[in-house]
Amino acid sequence: MLKGLVREYQLIDGLEKNTAFYSEQNGAIPSINYMKQTPARGYLVCSEDCLLLLGDAENEAANFTRFPILEKIVARMVEENLYATKEDLEHRILSSPKE
Repeated sequence: MLKGLVREYQLIDGLEKNTAFYSEQNGAIPSINYMKQTPARGYLVCSEDCLLLLGDAENEAANFTRFPILEKIVARMVEENLYATKEDLEHRILSSPKE
């Protein structure tokens, strides 16, 4: 994402349940589904005007070959996302129900 805010949600009993928000400089990809090439369970919607880069696995591989630094940038983004997810999970596990 170059600009904007994207909301990810799943439909549970007809209600939208937010699962993530993606802001500028973040990838708005359900990572596990992208890596396994399986359908995502959720939906993405732009919450405001967005400027996005779109691609697929084939183009990604070609771009990594053409621009080796891009693979390092993407790996860093995935790593940062993993750490943030781990911190969030840890916070939820250690918090009381009220928190």
